[in-house]
Amino acid sequence: MTQPYFTNIQFHIIQALQQASSSVHVAVAWFTAPRLFAQLCELAQSGIEVELLLMDDQITRNCPIDYTQLEKFGGKVYLIDESWGILMHNKFCVIDDHLVITGSYNWSKKAESNHENITITTEEPSLAQSFLSEFKRIQELHYGKEPKKAFDLNIITKRLTIIASLIELEEYEHISAHADKLMQYDLSEAVALIGASLEVKNWTAAQADIAVYLKNARAIRIHSEYELEELRWKIKYLEIEIIALEGEQEIVKKSISDFLRTYTLKFGALLEKILKLKKEKLQAQNKAKSQAFGQAEKAYSDFKQKFEAESEIEKQHFKLSPQEIQDIKKLYRAAAKLCHPDKIKNAYPNQPEIWAQAEALFKTLSSAYEKNDLTKVREIYEQLCQGIFSQDQTGSLTNLEALRKRYEELSQKYQQLQQSLKNLIASEDYQLLSKIYDLEEFYRKEQEKLENELNALRND
Repeated sequence: MTQPYFTNIQFHIIQALQQASSSVHVAVAWFTAPRLFAQLCELAQSGIEVELLLMDDQITRNCPIDYTQLEKFGGKVYLIDESWGILMHNKFCVIDDHLVITGSYNWSKKAESNHENITITTEEPSLAQSFLSEFKRIQELHYGKEPKKAFDLNIITKRLTIIASLIELEEYEHISAHADKLMQYDLSEAVALIGASLEVKNWTAAQADIAVYLKNARAIRIHSEYELEELRWKIKYLEIEIIALEGEQEIVKKSISDFLRTYTLKFGALLEKILKLKKEKLQAQNKAKSQAFGQAEKAYSDFKQKFEAESEIEKQHFKLSPQEIQDIKKLYRAAAKLCHPDKIKNAYPNQPEIWAQAEALFKTLSSAYEKNDLTKVREIYEQLCQGIFSQDQTGSLTNLEALRKRYEELSQKYQQLQQSLKNLIASEDYQLLSKIYDLEEFYRKEQEKLENELNALRND
């Protein structure tokens, strides 16, 4: 999905950056916005891979930002020398290999007062890969290629297993990111051949060669042990995907419910008057026994109940500032990853008491998030960080049949979640919400429209 923005651009960039979980690559000519730089430093400090490309010119040299701070936190800064005579005039950012930010907006203080724009495109790995390739091309042009990592059979085997799973699931758009990580190693001839097939998107050849390679790799292990490992990695991948999909679905659902509740509360009194007047007009026309009157009476009664119910629900919801809304989203995602029932069930097999504990905690977390209870969500996250479910027991499942059954269950759940999220995004309510660029303007027009409708009924 692609969304353009023409106002509050820095806010939308920060909002996107706060969603990062693995990597951020930024290429901009000039970077003089302190808030954006502070956000990159915070991400790098949390362990996320952050790389920055920018011009090494007078603007950058005179900027009060200390770019070495990003490197101290583990990030990388590449300054492009202006003496080359080539202006590095890109303005893009790639987050987690699938989200792309691009447009006229430089990440500078001056850009905040200009007429600028950005577009944010999500879930487009192929587009993100194109921008990442350009990032790498500029980096290598000015800094040379980074040395290859030493061949690691264990890591290579796991990476190939993930790629094979992606081909099997026909999730081709996610393969490039894993293939790029594979090519960072000093590869054997067989793996290099697989890399070449992946580069030209020859999935059939790649799948066949991976199968042969993994078969040969299994020769140094007991077959059953390798199959267990393979299934564990497939399950781990599905866990990650399911948690991400459910998190996205929860956020979309909350966006819709918050919007509908706000609409009902904002215009409830007006709508109630309109529906009541329609009913009374039909009654005055001696149509109290007509089908139209019955429908009008039901519409009025149903809306009145809904209005009262939404008013009660609103009393239980906490009011949050824009920054607090971002904080609760970030904390909810992080906490959900730590206590998601599917993850806990895989980590603690045959321990239903722990499953029940995780299920209850996850429900409490979701309820707190729905009510905008930032304090409760933070409390649950901090509780989880103390180690309640921290033991990594990925290898604790040892029964092959149980693993196969679990993999099939998660595969089905993954497909169902994909379809469910697709249907949710295609829903009338979400489509309406996604097309609203200025909520205040939308509400102003709705107010005017409803007032005109009420006046027309009164004057009829």
